[in-house]
Amino acid sequence: YNIVFRDDKTYPYLYLSAGDFPQLLTYRGRVKKTGHTFGPYPNVASTRAMRKILQEIFKLRDCPDAIFSNRARPCLQYQMGRCSAPCVGLISKQDYQDQIHWAKLFLEGKNQAVLKSLGQKMEVASDQMAYELALRFRDQINLLSQLQKDQSIQTNLSLDIDVLGLARELDRVVISVLSIKQGRVLGSRAFNQKVS
Repeated sequence: YNIVFRDDKTYPYLYLSAGDFPQLLTYRGRVKKTGHTFGPYPNVASTRAMRKILQEIFKLRDCPDAIFSNRARPCLQYQMGRCSAPCVGLISKQDYQDQIHWAKLFLEGKNQAVLKSLGQKMEVASDQMAYELALRFRDQINLLSQLQKDQSIQTNLSLDIDVLGLARELDRVVISVLSIKQGRVLGSRAFNQKVS
């Protein structure tokens, strides 16, 4: 294991910048002082997968601030349904901040609080006959519920743990590491080694 990081590698993180319309980034390196940092994740692939999931569910922007402040029309991410286009005012500041709040809760492992809050918003929108908005909240609830089923493990503990598995056959040894945070599987890595 390269626990000293002699090759200048660090674990990847997810980072939500500060400001009215925070940006969601994947990065390696020192923890930034402003904004919120989540991780570390076991590898870049799991970090990118989590970022893609967050963009699909909460539609958070990932464009740099220079591009964000100079856009005149929505970008391709908006067309693909991965961004709510705050750069051109297609979402209000308060609605975007709600999405950020739910994304933070999700990354902290508080999925039930997110589902409850989205359910309440869906009921209010339905009562006000804002059916398209209620449908959007319903879709978010369905995506989060499916994700929770796929990533959850059966435990009563809310620990951050790594589970190691070891298998040996003839002259090969495989070690598998499964990273779990707040009851969610973040990713796994396998190390294959020939032994004599």
